Amino acid sequence: MIGERERIELLDLNEIKSNEPILVKNLCKLYKRNGEFFYAVNHLNFGVLPTECFGLLGMNGAGKTTTLEILIGELNA
Repeated sequence: MIGERERIELLDLNEIKSNEPILVKNLCKLYKRNGEFFYAVNHLNFGVLPTECFGLLGMNGAGKTTTLEILIGELNA
């Protein structure tokens, strides 16, 4: 059985004709804090099918809010 990350990684976005309204491939967000860089989101992959109930779970600081802000276009620079 193939996992979600692997399923999305195998998709060719130039040839895709997916029925997934939300498709995220290799989403990254890099921050600079105190002169050092760190990833808030590091190569996130997932797809959501039309009839699917989807949840984004993770520990505090895992990048859940950052991911949603990127997807809806409300991320402050």
